[in-house]
Amino acid sequence: MSETKSRLKRRWALYNAGVGGGFWFLLLASLFVFKSSLPPLAAIAPLLALAIAGEELVVRQKARASGAVLSFSAIAHIATAILLGPLTAAAVAAFAVVIVDGSRPAGRRLVLVNSAMLGSSIWVGGECYQLAGGTANLVGIGVVLPLLLLVASRYMMTTLVFVVGAALSSNKSFAHLFRDVVVEDFGPTVGEGSLGILVAFGLSGPHHWIVLPFLAPLLAALYRSKARLEQLKDETAKALESLAHVIDERDPSTSEHTERVTAYVERFLEFVDLADSKRERLVAAAKFHDLGKIAVDVATLSKSERLEPSEVDAIRRHPRLSAYLLSPFHFARQMAVFVELHHERYDGQGYYRVPGAEIPIEAHVLLAADSFDAMTSKRPYRPALSHEEAARELLDKAGTQFHPLVARAFAAMVRGEPIAAALQADEIVALRQAFGPSVPLVSVRQAQRDPRAWMVLSAVIAMILVAVDSLPTLLAGGFAGTSMICGCWWIATLTRARRRERRMLESLLLDGRPGQALVAAGISGSVAWLASDVGRTRYHVVDADGTVEAAKDALAEACRHAARHESSAEVALFSGGWLGLSDVAGTDLRLALVIARRPSSVERHLLEVLVAHLTPPAIEQAVTSSRSNGRTDLPTRRAVLLVDLAVFDGTRLVAGQLSAERVVNEAERRLRELLRSGDSITRIGDDKFGVAALVPDELSLDAVRKRIAACLEGIRVPLGAPKIDPQIVGAFGNEIAGVPELHALDEKLSPYARALVAAS
Repeated sequence: MSETKSRLKRRWALYNAGVGGGFWFLLLASLFVFKSSLPPLAAIAPLLALAIAGEELVVRQKARASGAVLSFSAIAHIATAILLGPLTAAAVAAFAVVIVDGSRPAGRRLVLVNSAMLGSSIWVGGECYQLAGGTANLVGIGVVLPLLLLVASRYMMTTLVFVVGAALSSNKSFAHLFRDVVVEDFGPTVGEGSLGILVAFGLSGPHHWIVLPFLAPLLAALYRSKARLEQLKDETAKALESLAHVIDERDPSTSEHTERVTAYVERFLEFVDLADSKRERLVAAAKFHDLGKIAVDVATLSKSERLEPSEVDAIRRHPRLSAYLLSPFHFARQMAVFVELHHERYDGQGYYRVPGAEIPIEAHVLLAADSFDAMTSKRPYRPALSHEEAARELLDKAGTQFHPLVARAFAAMVRGEPIAAALQADEIVALRQAFGPSVPLVSVRQAQRDPRAWMVLSAVIAMILVAVDSLPTLLAGGFAGTSMICGCWWIATLTRARRRERRMLESLLLDGRPGQALVAAGISGSVAWLASDVGRTRYHVVDADGTVEAAKDALAEACRHAARHESSAEVALFSGGWLGLSDVAGTDLRLALVIARRPSSVERHLLEVLVAHLTPPAIEQAVTSSRSNGRTDLPTRRAVLLVDLAVFDGTRLVAGQLSAERVVNEAERRLRELLRSGDSITRIGDDKFGVAALVPDELSLDAVRKRIAACLEGIRVPLGAPKIDPQIVGAFGNEIAGVPELHALDEKLSPYARALVAAS
């Protein structure tokens, strides 16, 4: 055992003994001192029985659940504190834990601290209840504040004891743990407190017992529904894991790939000391990241020869299909995003060309783990790299393929180095903070713009206030008036919506422009028709009309989302605004609605009406017309160059065909950026390019050669692949005809250049 683990174990043992021993000493001493004022056993026994039964249900529920559970024992604790006092409630809570956990071998080591946690929390909560004026008589509005204090103080005391113990035993941040536990347990705490108060009310008087027969089936139904939900989630996750294992076993070269990637992700999250609540979803995403390979043929996965274009497209689609398979499950919505982007690069040159700033850090971690396992595993087209070689490759591609902080931390982890040796203190903090919240924040803007929701809410509050005699009638009247105002607002909204719909359809019928129809409907946005290549991995705009500012960026992002999503989707755009994607029946087109903000319910209805009345455009393969002929300063002689990278086959054998294509694509991108708009370039075969340019003399041709060689020098290739050393052959003017290969290229590349020379 390492020195750190030994130290943490000693700290936990001291905490367990100190908190548990101190609590039991105070409890037993208090029971002895105040034994004459304790209630009779007949009054305690039913509540102790309820606490024992509730503790047993919690134990069984925790065996199924991975997150927060609804504690039925807490119901008995709260009822006891209200009816019999804080000391008796503490004794009931502590002895129930001893009876249930003490009878289980797995629970004995935690009996001391668990009994102290539950006993001390209800003891403190009960004292707060009595100090606030709470009694066993639950009558009148004055009892509301003491009850709230009881539930809140118990909740905070339980959280404090648990988080301090977890922080001491794991060396994690107290603040992060406290925040995560408070957010996660808030819902169950409200449910426990409400049910405990109802039980106490049923037992508080002879005329209240009628509530109890109806509470029993309610508690049973709650437990059954919660247990069934956890069982369904567990079975669904296991089914998806089984599917992932089946996919791995289809290809012998990737057998157990999912388990290894998951293990790397778990190690990395432990290495960077991330909160447990943030780990669970990424670890689960690692288990499901390759589900989409179920649609890729086994022969393609194990093929050592060159892949056909259709096979490359099938591999590029698998992250999108993985996300599509996960998205129907509510618990996997966040995971689907991570899985969808786990082949996207930090420099934006991944499968779907998603810019690095739009990629969540979780997807970067998946990419690093997936790539590391791929590099250290034998493939049909290359041998496995050592861990040290793969770590050097991570560092070499940091900032291009991999997120810099993730790559450096991952390399340090596999080398056995401390994280402080790879990252500065501020970088470690930045890496941890980059991980998203464990519970997605819910936006309230939609409700703020919905008068109908405010109308219903105000009406409900007004009716409740009317039933409370001690509250002034003016307060209930105020909420009733608010409800009426919101109702009038809603009616006016519906009336305006009908007018907007009529104006929108009239505009569409008049000029056929969907953008103008949006303006007529009072919506700021664009409508675009998107078409794809054969493999549906690249999309481009074939027709667009609208009013959104910076529409070019928004439409480019819409094209990327179209490549990422298998079917209809609604997403918030990184560039600002909202995107609605839908398939068009009977065509290969997709319709993109780019709106300045998320639409309200009324605006959503208007958009649905607009989509139903739109007609897809006819796609024509137009040929670009001749450029402007007003230029008189163009050179009058042409040059043709053949650029041979000689890198594709070597890279494919070392790192696979997709990596080889990525290298050649990067070279093509740099060449197109280097050349002028009047020059032409085409890709020939795997890694050759033909370039036609207009230059004045031989010296200019040499300069072009040097610029091309310089721009290709900095392209990074996978470890073990040949470096790019381009062979550039060129000819000038009439010399082109003397080189057969260049003469054939000239016929394809430079009709525009020859036309310009002839015109001059």
